[in-house]
Amino acid sequence: MNREKRFPWESRIEDLYQRQIIKETGDEIYSPSGAKGVFRTDNNYFLGAVTPTYKNISNESIENIIYEFEDTGCEYVSHGEWQDGKMIWVQLKSSEIADTFIGDNNESNNYENDMVKNTILIASGHAGKLPFTVRGTTIRVVCWNTFIAAMRGEAAISIRHKGDAQDRVYAYQEQVNEIGKAHRELMHNFGRMKKAKASMEQITKFGYNILDIDPEVPQNSLHGRTVKRIDGMIDQLDDVAGMNAWGAFNMVTGYVDHVQNAKTDVGKDNYGFSYNSLLNSRLKQQAYNRMMAYTEKYEEVTNAV
Repeated sequence: MNREKRFPWESRIEDLYQRQIIKETGDEIYSPSGAKGVFRTDNNYFLGAVTPTYKNISNESIENIIYEFEDTGCEYVSHGEWQDGKMIWVQLKSSEIADTFIGDNNESNNYENDMVKNTILIASGHAGKLPFTVRGTTIRVVCWNTFIAAMRGEAAISIRHKGDAQDRVYAYQEQVNEIGKAHRELMHNFGRMKKAKASMEQITKFGYNILDIDPEVPQNSLHGRTVKRIDGMIDQLDDVAGMNAWGAFNMVTGYVDHVQNAKTDVGKDNYGFSYNSLLNSRLKQQAYNRMMAYTEKYEEVTNAV
């Protein structure tokens, strides 16, 4: 069966040569450098230098894995490439990871606006720019904040070039099921965060701490760049998320996506996905862990009353 090729080009590996000029004659000679180079086959664009032991993952291999995920019932959403093909990615939807509204519609008029879209991200890179990975990804629609959760049940899939195709489909279905379990847990935890109320003072202190800035130091004694970082963080606090652990968490994801990475990003597609979405930010994971710890403490105190 003929299927659409989303990346209709390949990469090839060639020896790299170094130029030397002979002083006596001025002649140029080229000799092997010992390194290899990865090039696109369609336009000969140089993707990067690699070691002689580097093993290339072909676009065809990635395409075949995407087809097999689709054979499990996953639905194509979007795809793209960055840095002229150094990184490629595809997003898929699955009934295992449904889009979710965060919060209780009895508590907030903004409940229906706070939707999180959930997708499966398949990504790979050429010239060692990105390892092959399969992960669940959340995208908060109201602000396009992204979070690639480092949760149990989301172990990366190894590429299998041999074996029965149907066996691989079964293996990928198991992986989709595991991602689904992890994301249901994640959505449940997001809902718990939404109920864990926090004051502006607590959220501001959290913003300082996540940036490794002492909240006790007077702002007028801080460097201008430091004050700008703090202001950029607090500006990401939004009314839809609210004054709670969920709001504090999204303050950080918004800061990373729209402030910290603004200069290095290359634009989002129509699904809110961008180059920096591939990078599981340390600050985002740290914020998730801290806000879950806060939520658990909040629940413990509330239930004790």
